[in-house]
Amino acid sequence: MGETNLMEKLNSEVNSEDESKYSIVSISGVNFGINVSDVTEIVPLPEYSRLPNVNSEIKGIFSLRGQIFSILDLRIMFGFKIKPITEQDFVVIVKSKKFSFGILVEQVMDVSIFKSNAIKKPAENMDEKIIPFLAGVTEDKKTGLINLLDIEAIINSSQLSRYRFNGN
Repeated sequence: MGETNLMEKLNSEVNSEDESKYSIVSISGVNFGINVSDVTEIVPLPEYSRLPNVNSEIKGIFSLRGQIFSILDLRIMFGFKIKPITEQDFVVIVKSKKFSFGILVEQVMDVSIFKSNAIKKPAENMDEKIIPFLAGVTEDKKTGLINLLDIEAIINSSQLSRYRFNGN
């Protein structure tokens, strides 16, 4: 999808209060949706610095316009097969209630609007490593099943708890 077209979709308005807009991304070939209200920016994989003594879920940190962001690799949290990180990967910068961070993704696919009644609870037979981090699941005609990420659940996870801090 062209960068201009994607940005237009990100910035367009939803038609009613019972709709939500999601940026659709691929992580290890699995489709995920991130609520656009949580997305600050999507950038090509920047140069980043690895950090000593941190969990493997945290790939490192990078600077963007004077702000420092960590890069979180959900493939490790979710137990997915790990492929080498490439220059074709992206980082989706999201904001939680406490701070902003980046999520490593292989592909940014689209922006879609879903009605709230089309969003279902995750099925009990789904991978139990993923379920706690989902706000729901939905189907899209173009991309199939989409797992909708819960950004607050990710940042409050036990895997990242040692990195929590008070304040801004």
